[in-house]
Amino acid sequence: MILPSRLSLLHPHSAPPLSLLVFNPSPPPSPVRRCQTPSPAHPKFRLQFVSRFNYRFLSQSIHSSALPSGYKSPAMASNGSDPVEQQKSPQKLQIYSTSSNGVNSFWRDKYERDAKKYWDVFYKRHEDRFFKDRHYLDKEWNGYISGPGRKVILEVGCGAGNTIFPLIATYPEVFVHGCDFSPRAINLVKAHKDYTETRVGAFVCDLTADDLSKEISPSSVDVVTMIFVLSAVSPEKMPLVLQNIKKVLKPNGHVLLRDYATGDLAQERFSSKDQQISDNFYVRGDGTRAYYFSNDYLKSLFEESGFRVEELDVYCKQVENRSRELVMNRRWIQAVFQFANCSNSSGKASMNNDHLGLGNNNSLVKESTTDEEVDISQGLAAEMFGMLPSKYDEVLVFDGLF
Repeated sequence: MILPSRLSLLHPHSAPPLSLLVFNPSPPPSPVRRCQTPSPAHPKFRLQFVSRFNYRFLSQSIHSSALPSGYKSPAMASNGSDPVEQQKSPQKLQIYSTSSNGVNSFWRDKYERDAKKYWDVFYKRHEDRFFKDRHYLDKEWNGYISGPGRKVILEVGCGAGNTIFPLIATYPEVFVHGCDFSPRAINLVKAHKDYTETRVGAFVCDLTADDLSKEISPSSVDVVTMIFVLSAVSPEKMPLVLQNIKKVLKPNGHVLLRDYATGDLAQERFSSKDQQISDNFYVRGDGTRAYYFSNDYLKSLFEESGFRVEELDVYCKQVENRSRELVMNRRWIQAVFQFANCSNSSGKASMNNDHLGLGNNNSLVKESTTDEEVDISQGLAAEMFGMLPSKYDEVLVFDGLF
């Protein structure tokens, strides 16, 4: 501000003109923004939280000699211990509060009501890059797919076509129907370079509400494939899915299933009850859900819907990521069911009881010795299952923040 002249000081009533006054006001202080950590039950909790705080995980340890003389980290200043030394004893990952309330009724209903939207967002984000093409189908189930005549296959929950296109490439005579309740997933199938209407028919369908027989002729399908799809349905609505596929399945037709089994690494990552909807049913960080099957539950589910169990096994495979020094124990359940006639269902079911491996006894779990691929992409498992890309198990406990 320019000071008034000496004349104006002698004559206080003669103030300087306003044009001589120059103000340089400082801007008002910015309002304080409070950081609100979302609830762990919120579908975007993990993504929002990690991106907001920008945590970095060191891939190499830092020796104390590399630090300036007299340096003390905030953690060392507060508790007197050196975090560099603590790296020698890595601890378990914990990114949630230790609360055991589970998903409340509001979010549980929202996840059910908006299930289609969450999967549509999933395919918008990942397109066809998340799941690998399933080239193991001919090794596992060739006897059910091959044979004389043109087989008709229904791929339930086809996603981006990771089952459809390996099937039509391996079996030139088959025709594959593919349905999914995500419109974006069906668009990805139709945009695939190998999509042709003479080999593939793709359509949007919610198997818990829509009638399959309006899209596919009744009793016209030889084989139904269900690869990691039934687990995305709430347990209360699983019988509706099975009743729906029965409408289009031929008598004595087969259902080929592979899905998550109890004890899988991903289920262990859901140890926080804030992600548990009900027994063995969890919500992921992006709002999609997953159920983990036991042999007993899956067997009773299909038998009560009129199917006969032909094969039912739990497989275990260790997946190692050497660059991250990470070993993942993956468990999945694999089964074959037949749409049985009432006249012969009871007699044939008793013939294969020795092969079923019922219950949760670990001695009945088969170790996978083949080179078959696990469907879940390791590179994106962090966002689906909370596995952080760090070779160290960092401790992130946020009790009291929620």
